[in-house]
Amino acid sequence: MEGIELYKNTMITFALIFSAAYMIVLGIVIRVKSQGGAIVRWFLCIVFVMWLWTTFYIFERVAPSVDIRWIICCVEYVAICYLGFFAYMFSRSYRGLKAPSRLKLIALLTPPTFFYLSVLTNPLHHQFYRSFTVQTEVYGPLCWALIYVTLLYYLGGVYHFIRKSRYRSIYRRRQMVYFTAAIIVPIMIHILNTIGIINLDFNISLVVMPYSLFLITISVLKHKFLDILPHALLDVVEFIDDGFMVINVEHHIEDYNALFFNRFMDMNHCEKMEDVMNVFADIVKDSEDLDNLMVALKVSKKDHISGEISFKKKQSETFLNIQYTAKAINDLYGSKIATIITFHDITEIQNLYLALESKKKELMQAKERLEEHIASIQQLTIEQERNKLMSEVHDTLGHSMTEVLALLEKCDLVLEQDPFQFEAVLEETIVRARKGLSEIRSAVSRFKKMGVEI
Repeated sequence: MEGIELYKNTMITFALIFSAAYMIVLGIVIRVKSQGGAIVRWFLCIVFVMWLWTTFYIFERVAPSVDIRWIICCVEYVAICYLGFFAYMFSRSYRGLKAPSRLKLIALLTPPTFFYLSVLTNPLHHQFYRSFTVQTEVYGPLCWALIYVTLLYYLGGVYHFIRKSRYRSIYRRRQMVYFTAAIIVPIMIHILNTIGIINLDFNISLVVMPYSLFLITISVLKHKFLDILPHALLDVVEFIDDGFMVINVEHHIEDYNALFFNRFMDMNHCEKMEDVMNVFADIVKDSEDLDNLMVALKVSKKDHISGEISFKKKQSETFLNIQYTAKAINDLYGSKIATIITFHDITEIQNLYLALESKKKELMQAKERLEEHIASIQQLTIEQERNKLMSEVHDTLGHSMTEVLALLEKCDLVLEQDPFQFEAVLEETIVRARKGLSEIRSAVSRFKKMGVEI
């Protein structure tokens, strides 16, 4: 029996040592891989307090006296009291929320600080531990209050993880699931152990800590946490109006921005491109467009393929025209590792183009009518100017001819009565005839310059 107990204690101690070492490695990996920022700092704080809790719990299990165990617990409760606060702040940073104000930060720090001070002063009031020995302890009301308050911090963090998760891409939702499970499972096990539903003589929540760390490691290494893109840029990418989808060479979906596709369908259960095509088949206008889209997935390393596809809008009979472009993603050696398809809604552009074409047609018709009207006005103006010319020529010619005839009659009388004055009168007649002819020519020349055809 003693051998079994020794074996159990050895395994528990080994699991705790493994957890502590694993946390150190995980913290170093994240610190090296990340680019800094609030989200990294809060996450490293979580890793640190978990390491502190695990390490000093190992010392607590082998403490030789009550005084030494109490000193170890005082250090250990730094991690226990503030772990919920760090988890909540990490979830806020992960969601991209701005840092809380100083007053709000003080309010968030007040409960864990109060509980930690209650631990330090427990020998004076015995409200945190009713009794405390080398091997056992009896919890007081303040210990239960700490558990409930820590649970509230965790629930607040979980709320930030899952809030608006439907707008997130696949791997971001998986990150949230892993982080939520990694945070909530140990505290739930700790609560069950504390209230006696799980009755063990050791802190099982620390023994299952490798499980939580394994989930976090999956998020770090597999689902690109703190990798490739900063958090703020991820939010920008996921909430742009255009869509994108990354499909690897095995036709598995690596990433997409859910906000764009939620306008047409639910992609939560789509893991492969074939699943997407099955959903597209119910909302696409022309099935031939789907065949062209599948062909686009075979785009070569240096080319790109473009096309158009029409999707039926959710809860509507209207179709949206989408233009897509497929392009290969290559690794450092030039081998194709995935295809990225970008989608752009051109429905509004096409509607504007059609409206412009309609307006252009109306303008052309108005132009033709205006040209016809201008031509008729020009013709009328020419006729009016021609009539004016004829009237002026008629008046000038009539007046001149009348004067010339009068002078000719005068010449006849002068020739009979005074032959010596005949030459002067004849000269006057010729001058008047030339003057009349000049006036007629001047009028005709003036109207020609105005563009009136004679």
